[in-house]
Amino acid sequence: MEQNQSTALAKPTKKQEVILAFNKVVNGGYIQNQLTKIMGNNAGSFTSSMIELFSQDSGLQECDPKAVVMEAMKAASLHLPLAKSLGRAHVLPFKIKGVPTPTFVIGWRGLVDLAVRTGQYETINAVCVYKGEITGQDKLSGFISLDGAKESNEIVGYLGYFKLTTGFRKMVYMTVEQMAHYGKTFAPTLKFSKVSEEELIKKAQEQSEHGPQAGAIGWFGDFNAMGLKTVVRKVLSWGPMSIELQNAIKNDMDYDSAEEIRDQENAEARPVVNASQMMRDAEEVKAEEVKEEPEDKPDF
Repeated sequence: MEQNQSTALAKPTKKQEVILAFNKVVNGGYIQNQLTKIMGNNAGSFTSSMIELFSQDSGLQECDPKAVVMEAMKAASLHLPLAKSLGRAHVLPFKIKGVPTPTFVIGWRGLVDLAVRTGQYETINAVCVYKGEITGQDKLSGFISLDGAKESNEIVGYLGYFKLTTGFRKMVYMTVEQMAHYGKTFAPTLKFSKVSEEELIKKAQEQSEHGPQAGAIGWFGDFNAMGLKTVVRKVLSWGPMSIELQNAIKNDMDYDSAEEIRDQENAEARPVVNASQMMRDAEEVKAEEVKEEPEDKPDF
């Protein structure tokens, strides 16, 4: 009996204490009131998704629970789900100057969702382009044709496309080589690693054949998803943007240091002393635009 009582009164583990602390913050009056205002009847399900996300991510458990909740609330404010499998929004742990820090990162599907909500897009999509699918390019419009039969799972590029209800169309295409160069040049996660562009291309092909790493996102975990996100952001810079879409893209940019932003704006590729390890992609790469246009608008 005494042994059973001792077991029942056993001190919770550190992990259990952290999860309990997080649950206390999530279920607090202030957060629940805010969620109710934002999500309405869906506040309960979003609360559950936050708890599930935190409970399953050991990296987030090293972060301040209040900071994790605040980052998750950014997804709530955009009415985007946090489930990793949906690819709309994520809260990821990064170490900034050695301190575990949660970071809200929007997925490419989340960007598409926000664009569609403007009601001005008839069609919007992003696709991986495989060997054999490209059959030519229209010299007048600059648009490429994807009428060919897929020969294999070998990825040759990434394409972002939209058509507005007004009839205006835009297409952005980047080869897998351009995407590897882009990531290595501008994404802090890759810029400050020893991985080569050739290795990134190989990783893209491996993930195309076997799928991304289980539960992983970002350039290392899902290179092809990051490729799609890049072309989506570039093509959206040509279309109408709601305030929430502008804010979403701005939030996605807020994780760079001032020096990194300067490097991106000037298309420089030099080491940054205070580099963080955030999986974020900037938009100043000289990507191939398949449609001839005047000088590209600044990317967000």
